Amino acid sequence: MRQMAASEREMAAAWKRGLSRRRWEAMATEVGDALVSSYSRGRLMYMGEGEPLADMAVLHERARIMTMRAAAQVEPIERAVAYRHGDEMVAMIFLLFFDEDDDNLRPIARGVPAAISRRAARFDVPIATARTAHTILSRDADAMALVRTIPRRSVLPALDESRRALNLGIAEAGLTRIRSESATDVGIDGGFAPQFPLWEIRELMDRRTRGNPSGDFPHDGFHWQVSGYINTMSEIIRQGCVPPCGRNCRASLFPVSMRRARELGIVDATGAIDYAGLRNYNGERQGYIDRGQYPDPRFR
Repeated sequence: MRQMAASEREMAAAWKRGLSRRRWEAMATEVGDALVSSYSRGRLMYMGEGEPLADMAVLHERARIMTMRAAAQVEPIERAVAYRHGDEMVAMIFLLFFDEDDDNLRPIARGVPAAISRRAARFDVPIATARTAHTILSRDADAMALVRTIPRRSVLPALDESRRALNLGIAEAGLTRIRSESATDVGIDGGFAPQFPLWEIRELMDRRTRGNPSGDFPHDGFHWQVSGYINTMSEIIRQGCVPPCGRNCRASLFPVSMRRARELGIVDATGAIDYAGLRNYNGERQGYIDRGQYPDPRFR
């Protein structure tokens, strides 16, 4: 049986002590650095010339606000659960279940004995203690709310914000105008032109994709139906469709090659965008956006 790692013991001990303001501030800095890194990575994927348009301080401020919001959510719930079940049991719930997103918490709440046993073995927790923690989690709404508001993948939407920062970097690269080297090569001042005129919103198409008729969440959104939507970057931004477009949305922006655009009939023979062809290609995808069904309502 694996011994509990020092970092895991420290996490449990920190939870028992309560998450101090200093710890929250350190977390805000860490999340802010991660957002800047994601943004920079997205921009470099399709890099154009010029300085970054986004203010890095804005990303750090977003991280600070959402971290402090999580602190305000977590602290009173933690006190309520500790009052009923004790600090030690709160620490066990934290240690065993805090690293789960909302999708995974549904089957955990129903109870999966083999999974609970694996969790107990993983953290060297007595199986009886793990089952007690699971029972509390399943029956106490505050305990479940606590797990959902713990600042990891569960509630602090750092993962969503990281995806947003990544796609903002991609969006900026898509808007950057670069000198046409082919025109310059033949002695023509080509001026500046978009690096990629058309971009696609592409979802991960699996059972967890919202709107998948045969998936786990067929009625929770329309991500499945909108995947493949193509438009100019400026129009995607104007419509508020830079991913993520919902909680735990896994969509990304991809440039559309000229060859594929021609095959889809959305550019003419000169390479200019055929807007009638684009509307025909997008079809009902545009309808979901126009009706406010995508991005998910109230997500922003």
